Amino acid sequence: MAKQQMVENLGWQRWWIYQQERFPVVSNGILIVMFSSAMVSYGAVVQGAVPTVRSQLVAFIIFFLAFLQLRIADEFKDYEDDCRHRPERPVPRGLIHLTELQYLDWATRLIQVIFSVNLDPKLVVLLALIWGYQFLMQREFFRRDWLKQHPALYLLSHNVILPILGLYGIACGGCSGAGAFPWAALWLLPVSSCHGVVIEVGRKVRSPREERPGVETYTALWGRENALLVWLIAVGGGGLTTLLAAWQLPTAQGTASLLLIAGGVICWLAYLFLNAPSPRSAKLIYLASALWVLVSYSCLGWMPLVAAL
Repeated sequence: MAKQQMVENLGWQRWWIYQQERFPVVSNGILIVMFSSAMVSYGAVVQGAVPTVRSQLVAFIIFFLAFLQLRIADEFKDYEDDCRHRPERPVPRGLIHLTELQYLDWATRLIQVIFSVNLDPKLVVLLALIWGYQFLMQREFFRRDWLKQHPALYLLSHNVILPILGLYGIACGGCSGAGAFPWAALWLLPVSSCHGVVIEVGRKVRSPREERPGVETYTALWGRENALLVWLIAVGGGGLTTLLAAWQLPTAQGTASLLLIAGGVICWLAYLFLNAPSPRSAKLIYLASALWVLVSYSCLGWMPLVAAL
């Protein structure tokens, strides 16, 4: 009773605590704005156009709310496991209730529809595709136990949502140009897929003393060497596809130089974690993941946009 009273006394502060612990608005927002702006900018630039502020804003709102919806879906599907193994999380400890998260989810979907229709009613078709795949993800494709036994397939099945979001962003870029879908921008879809693996694996790399029973990490599932190998393969795939996408732009040489520098930092941090695993070096792997993605999306979004102005 005293615990419930304390939670109620927090009022709206509960949501601030929730976002800090489960969906940090600033750090997530930076990655999402780079992702969405790269899709929109590239989709416009390959058509010889400049993306409008409106199309950039709509894409960011749809992307940000879509990732929030994925977090909310995780709270529902992982609730029992969280209560058993991670009772310190906001929902198991009673800070936020699942009913409240459901209302928030519905509100975000209404906002997505309003903004999509406002930019171009045809975007609702792609929005429905996003929602449909989110539904399958929340239901674990109706093969939860089987997917849990195959973590690589689990990772890849959830990764598909990123190219689908990419399609939406590219379509927003097309709204800035001739209005036609910029098919030449589809190079960005494998880029987003590789970067999704980089971020997902990078955030679930742990040092031996950080591992906890019942908490799945890729270092626990695959071992430190294999987890790093998968991470580095995804980094390499992201770099290669970024170069292929940049080949259509006048900034390809600058892109190659920046990726080479960032890749050197990535390899050094991987070597450090492999040979001296610690909470600090594990955290650096995730920070390096974010850095790699930011560099890539900057090369494909902001650099060609600045060059075109």
